[in-house]
Amino acid sequence: MDNLVFGLDTFGDLPEDHSGVPVSHARAIRQVVDEAVLADDIGVDVIVLGEHHRPVRGRPSALRCTASDAAR
Repeated sequence: MDNLVFGLDTFGDLPEDHSGVPVSHARAIRQVVDEAVLADDIGVDVIVLGEHHRPVRGRPSALRCTASDAAR
């Protein structure tokens, strides 16, 4: 199993807080970046960021998040 690769993916859905209210887009973006940084820290090989342009998606630009991930 030398070729096994572990990865995660996300479309950046707009999550809800503990009271069921959608979080802000800024918070959703920070959460995706934090998750990607954590994934890198624990050795995840690949993280895939999808891109959608609908109100239920909190992250309209995968490139913007990827740049943030790389900066951290």
